[in-house]
Amino acid sequence: MMTLRVPSSFERLPWKDLLVHALFFVLSLLALAFYKERLVADSGYYLFKVINHEAFWVEHQRFILMLSQWLPLLGVKLGLSLKTVLVLYSLGHVLFFYLPFLLSRYGFQDRKAGLMLVLLQTLGITSGFFVPMFELYYGAGLLVLFSSVLHHSGKPWSLVLMLALSPLILWSHPMAMLLWLFVLVIHFLEQTRLPWRSYLLFGLLLVGYVVLKTSFASEYEQGKTGAFFSNLKNWDYDWNYAAGLVKFLFGAYSGLLLLQLIALLLTLRLRKYKMLAFLTLSFLGLLLLANLAFHGFDRSRYAEQIYFPLSFVAGYAFTQLAASEFALGKRFLSFGLTMTAVVVIAAQLWSIRQTGHAFFGNRLSEMEAVIQLAQTEEGSKFSVFEGELKSDPNWSYPIETMFLSGLDSDLRMVTICTEEDLDFNENRDSLGPNDYLFRRFERFPIKTLNPDYFQLESGDYRHLSLK
Repeated sequence: MMTLRVPSSFERLPWKDLLVHALFFVLSLLALAFYKERLVADSGYYLFKVINHEAFWVEHQRFILMLSQWLPLLGVKLGLSLKTVLVLYSLGHVLFFYLPFLLSRYGFQDRKAGLMLVLLQTLGITSGFFVPMFELYYGAGLLVLFSSVLHHSGKPWSLVLMLALSPLILWSHPMAMLLWLFVLVIHFLEQTRLPWRSYLLFGLLLVGYVVLKTSFASEYEQGKTGAFFSNLKNWDYDWNYAAGLVKFLFGAYSGLLLLQLIALLLTLRLRKYKMLAFLTLSFLGLLLLANLAFHGFDRSRYAEQIYFPLSFVAGYAFTQLAASEFALGKRFLSFGLTMTAVVVIAAQLWSIRQTGHAFFGNRLSEMEAVIQLAQTEEGSKFSVFEGELKSDPNWSYPIETMFLSGLDSDLRMVTICTEEDLDFNENRDSLGPNDYLFRRFERFPIKTLNPDYFQLESGDYRHLSLK
């Protein structure tokens, strides 16, 4: 049986563990400070569904989403206030990565997992911090735990646990399959091969996933796949694009490139030439896939999600090879590598903080001002001209305004959309006085709202002038 060997006192923790605990603490502080800002797009969408239905909300068969929803759902079941549920939701995203760290470090004695799990939340991520509801983030977190179990595959229950984790990882996101294979190949190249029965079971699992996923792909996923092959067919990449890509990567992903470069240099130092070739091809292959999925150099949260597999590859290779140096007795080099990763993480944490204040903070302040103005008017449903807003309202504006206006129970809850939202798909003509616009793609009756958290008055949408 697995035994947890936790130190008897905090002072006895190794310094690297203390460092990881401290980094998670900083991430928790950021999650607390920006819990209102972390409701943009899919983040607010899924949270609203969980609160409104008082149940897990899963789409596209990505069941891993439940792991990001259990804490706010628990708050709803306990009847906690909306503010408390929002805070739990924001903290839950950090807690998710913290739990695999505890299991990996103290259950499987994996010293490198903690730093990797922090890198997953920071490396190449700035705007993405404010939209933490992304399935591949969660799949990658479980993949680190999978890796820890993989390196203890001699135990009889290890294979069972890996086979239990794999479906959650694979079904989290289409790109998770490539990252899962990446981890298995790295393990193979480290001359720590598994018994052939394990490879056979993993192979059968992979075949089963591919068959089921292609058979039951959602309309959304089919559309994304179609767009990918359309970009591949209509190849529009030249040397000018390549030059722009290099400039974009050095500007937006300098920390990621640094860790990737160090990882490649370490393979040369350790004379792991097969590993060098595999890491290089993996990075370039994923970079190509990212640009086929997203054409351009936008530094948005969506672009960060597209490029996230590169963060995993660079971070995983770096931490694995740094651990090899430690195992070889190169303690000073190992210390230097660890501190390099910490500096990269610290720079990303600072960037997240600055972006939170400069962009998302300003966006929040404007939204709260619009909400206050709406609460001085009669009614609960309002629209504004998008051109009168200084910050991008995003399609989640109606959802976010319901959340933010509902934080104070003494004030009236409102929902605010843009005129473009109302004009989309004949919403203006289809919305009755007893309906509300959830987002521009969906209209629902007010009576479907959970009255314990959301209350809107019947009536027509009223235009709100911001001038």
